[in-house]
Amino acid sequence: MTDVWTAEDDAILDARLRAKVTAELVPGGRPEEHTCESGTIIDVHAPGTESGVSWGTCVQVVATPGSPEVMMQASIGDRVRPGHGAAVDLALVEANREMAEWERGVHYNEPPFQFAREGDTVYLQARFRPDQLSDTERFWIERDFDSILVGHFRDDLLKGHMEAVHVEDDDDCVCDDCLQR
Repeated sequence: MTDVWTAEDDAILDARLRAKVTAELVPGGRPEEHTCESGTIIDVHAPGTESGVSWGTCVQVVATPGSPEVMMQASIGDRVRPGHGAAVDLALVEANREMAEWERGVHYNEPPFQFAREGDTVYLQARFRPDQLSDTERFWIERDFDSILVGHFRDDLLKGHMEAVHVEDDDDCVCDDCLQR
C-alpha cells in the first residue's frame, strides 16, 4: 500500500477479505497469513484428532487483487516420481473428467474442483467466488473439498507414479528408501 489511498489498495484489501472468509471454511484451522505482490496467501493448518478420524490438513487459500475468484488448494500427500510427470498429467485429466460427473450435495454452476500438478506435487484445487455462495454452498464446498482430498481419487490412476514423502523420526515411514531398509 502507498501513502495515498488508491484503487489498488482497495483491491488488495478486498483480496485479503476474500481470503480470510474462505479460510474460515477449514474447520478447526489455524490460519497463517502472508501477503505478497501477487495477493494474499493464507495457510490453514487443521490438526488431526486424537481418535484418528482426521489426520489433519494444510490448506492454502490464495486471493489475488482484481480477481473475484479465490483458490483453495491442498496437496494429496505423495509426490510424483522422477520421470513420471507426463503419466501423472494424463491420470489427472481422467480424474478431473470423472470428478466433474460426480453427484454432489449441491449443484454448482460449474464444479469448482480439479486436480493439478505443480512440479512434483499434486494438488486438489477449488476455485470459486466466495461472495456468490449461499451458506449451503459454502458448507458443501468445504465438505466436498475434504471428501475429495481424503478419498475420491482412484488409486489405480496413479499407481506406480507417486511416492510417499519421507517422514523424519517415524518408524512407520513408507517412503521408498525406508521400505527398502
